Amino acid sequence: MLDFITDRPAVLLGRRNGVLAWHRLGHALVAPFLPFSAPRVPASRPSLPKLLFLVPRMRELFADWAAEAADYVAYLKMVSGKYPNDTVLTAPVGELLRKDCSFADFWASGRIEECIAGTKRMRHPKAEERKVLLRH
Repeated sequence: MLDFITDRPAVLLGRRNGVLAWHRLGHALVAPFLPFSAPRVPASRPSLPKLLFLVPRMRELFADWAAEAADYVAYLKMVSGKYPNDTVLTAPVGELLRKDCSFADFWASGRIEECIAGTKRMRHPKAEERKVLLRH
């Protein structure tokens, strides 16, 4: 279905913000440094929160990284509360709490929020700044 979207980047995210699928433009926008086939293998599926906090070039991709990061943490906190026994979700959260002070600060803020859709302002070295609509 993603291949039918030809005029904008498309990335399909699961409830844990893992990349379930992307098409050519989505891959080029979000993670061109990863193999295109990465989402096909569940055990090594890219995690958008891990990319966002642990890959420096991802910080440069978002026009307002701090706001984007805060939104992702608030969503992860909501999902973690909803599915407390989901180790596929809680293990990466624990890893991010240990490895990134910014993640830990956002987590400690107490903000919890649903994230169904929104506009993301992104910068890409090969494209002008555009608004990208992402739906979870």
